[in-house]
Amino acid sequence: MSISFKKTKLLLLSLIIISAYFFVSCNNSESITNKSSTVKIIGRIDPELITELSGAPVDDLTQIRVILTRMNKDGSIDRISKEVISPDKDGNFTLTTDTVDLNYAIVVAKYGGQEWKTVIEQPFKLGDTIHIPSVTNETTVETDVYNRLQMNKKNDTPDFRSVQNSIDSDLANSIRGNAVKIAAIAKALASGSAQQFRQLGNNSTLPVENAAIAEEKTPEFSAQIHGDIHLDENTRQTLDNLVRSLDGSTQDIHLELQVDKKHNRTTAEEVVKGGLNAAQDRLWKQLKNQIVRSVKSDKKQEISFEIRLQMHA
Repeated sequence: MSISFKKTKLLLLSLIIISAYFFVSCNNSESITNKSSTVKIIGRIDPELITELSGAPVDDLTQIRVILTRMNKDGSIDRISKEVISPDKDGNFTLTTDTVDLNYAIVVAKYGGQEWKTVIEQPFKLGDTIHIPSVTNETTVETDVYNRLQMNKKNDTPDFRSVQNSIDSDLANSIRGNAVKIAAIAKALASGSAQQFRQLGNNSTLPVENAAIAEEKTPEFSAQIHGDIHLDENTRQTLDNLVRSLDGSTQDIHLELQVDKKHNRTTAEEVVKGGLNAAQDRLWKQLKNQIVRSVKSDKKQEISFEIRLQMHA
């Protein structure tokens, strides 16, 4: 009986050792597999430092959708995260990707047609776990400016840290969502004179209120807006999309739109010269219709609004 009992104990001990070894081996194997196949991005959306463009806070952070993206040389954006995820109620999130062949990555958080972003400029390799600073209104503007710089990158183009050092929260909150002002900041940074554009943040109403802004994203492309109306979010997005599509065009393009309202009578005149492709033509017509509607619906009795976009190939 004692021998049998000893044999049983030895057998059980052996099984336990084998099972433990198998468990550890599996865990190690899984750890090695995970380490070699993915990158983890751990971050947070700061609930106190993000607002909608209207200024309203975002009440439920779990409704936000977060992805990891990269911007290609042509300005297009690819999603590179394995899944679209949502943060927890405190804004914490973890993204995973198996893509490491990129110059920099962009975290994009989306909610109700609005976006918040931040750049991951540091290089990473499979198996890395990267903790990034909080996503805020400020990092969103910094990312937009940095992306524009990268679209026309030169040897002395500022890095993301330089962009961060040039934009504070007040400036970011006042120009967020304004493609023209963001491009002007990018131009100033590229030329080493960002301070001259600090006055871009003086207007409390987005995107252009009683202001005249000149933009040059490259020596060949320029845009001008003069007006005293408030463009809504959809119109701002259309303008931004049109600016992106025109930048880098291989043909000379000249677009002008003058919209005037006097005593509730609205008139619009446009000039279209050059070769617009189908997408550019659609965006221009959409922008024109949106601006005319904005002028018509504005409560002011007299309004004058002008936009001029030029591309010299």
